[in-house]
Amino acid sequence: MSKLIKNYLYNSFYQIFLIIIPLVTAPYLARVLGAKQLGIYSYVNSVSSIVTNIGLLGLNNYGIRQIAYCKDDKQKLNNIFFQLSILRILLLIVVSFIYFVLVMKSNYKIYFIIQYLIIFSVFVDCSWLMIGLEDMPVVVVRNFFAKLVTTLGIFVLVKSSNDLINYFLIFSISTFITTISLFFYIKKYINVRILKFHFSKSNLKVNLLNSMILFFPQMATLMYLQVDKIMLKFLTSSTAQVSFYDQAEKIVSIPLALITALGTVMMPRIAFNYKKGNYNEIKRNVEMVTQFGLFLSIPMVIGISSIAFYLIPWYLGENFYCVSYAIIIIAPIIILNTLTNISGTQYFTATDQTKIMTLSYSVAAVLNMIINWILIPNYGYIGAAIATLISSLVSVLIQYYVFNKQINIMPVILHSWKQLISGIIMGIVSYLIGAFMKTSPITTLVQILCGIVVYILILYIFKDKSVKIYAKYVMKKIGSDKK
Repeated sequence: MSKLIKNYLYNSFYQIFLIIIPLVTAPYLARVLGAKQLGIYSYVNSVSSIVTNIGLLGLNNYGIRQIAYCKDDKQKLNNIFFQLSILRILLLIVVSFIYFVLVMKSNYKIYFIIQYLIIFSVFVDCSWLMIGLEDMPVVVVRNFFAKLVTTLGIFVLVKSSNDLINYFLIFSISTFITTISLFFYIKKYINVRILKFHFSKSNLKVNLLNSMILFFPQMATLMYLQVDKIMLKFLTSSTAQVSFYDQAEKIVSIPLALITALGTVMMPRIAFNYKKGNYNEIKRNVEMVTQFGLFLSIPMVIGISSIAFYLIPWYLGENFYCVSYAIIIIAPIIILNTLTNISGTQYFTATDQTKIMTLSYSVAAVLNMIINWILIPNYGYIGAAIATLISSLVSVLIQYYVFNKQINIMPVILHSWKQLISGIIMGIVSYLIGAFMKTSPITTLVQILCGIVVYILILYIFKDKSVKIYAKYVMKKIGSDKK
């Protein structure tokens, strides 16, 4: 358990860093580049993300899971790493050809060409090896420096709306360099000398087919997470609409980052226990993560909704004030994504049950596109936000119908009524503080700090076990550090 906690803390540290970065760069970019230019970046990035995820055919999660399955067997570990690395290169060649054929006719051709460096980096990336082996520090440090360089580059090289090309170059080059840097660590895990003796075309085919089983749910997820921006651009012909929706999604994703960090560290652990037949340990881990996820996500939804109207004017500028409405609409996906992260990313993926994921995400994707098609022409980014919320809810309902039959998770979820009441009281206090004070960074800071205090205090009055457990762990760590 200590390694699991260590990995989560490392990943949480990185996720906190990811929270801080947008807080610094988003208001700067909103004012320097503007909604139209940021909308172009969001559109190009969405298209390249779809191409990348389709091209990888589920190899990221499949690779992590397979590495976790065989991490106790050096020979199998070497073989699976080699086979999957070769497969990624072959897929990269195919994707590269298709990508350039498609983007050469685009009005944003130069941006798509620069973005290709990120696609290349994703395919040759080997961080899935370290994650599967539950060695998060190497990956976290790599990602930390990548984001640090990117942030510095933004302030140095992006000075006006004419510097959009620099914005693309910063992300592409930093991603490429930090991806290549991981190759120096491969020898720590893999015996390179024996790799050439174990290449097998049959294994390559088996891995491709098995990874595609994981690809279908990922593809469906991608469709209802990324297609909104593409449909906004297509149905409204406005990159500003894309930017408004994208900014709301990014802000809502800031608190979600801390929770999704759990999925990265828990999936390999659940996969390992599943392979060993430790089902009681899996149940314990899932219940613990669900309890912790709801403890964080419920106040995050209410909190971010309560500060939206007082945050956006000073954060992004008055021109982005309408983003506040989209934030309030899609905020509940923090809870919904937390739940699907536990059931899908962690449990169903680790235990090789992808059919239910495929079904839930496919239904959600189709529903999302239908609602988008109906609402976007009249309501723009608001319609896209509504579509995202409804499709996410449907995905959760389908997954938990099956999930609860295997692990009785409903008692844990229903027990979160204390968090809900505490969160509502916290939200009321936070909103009243915003209404009383003027819109400013100080107001937002006071809202957040007071909200945290009120939330913890109400839970303490309710004698909620979560507060006692986390407080006890923190005090234990402080005591051990003093020694």
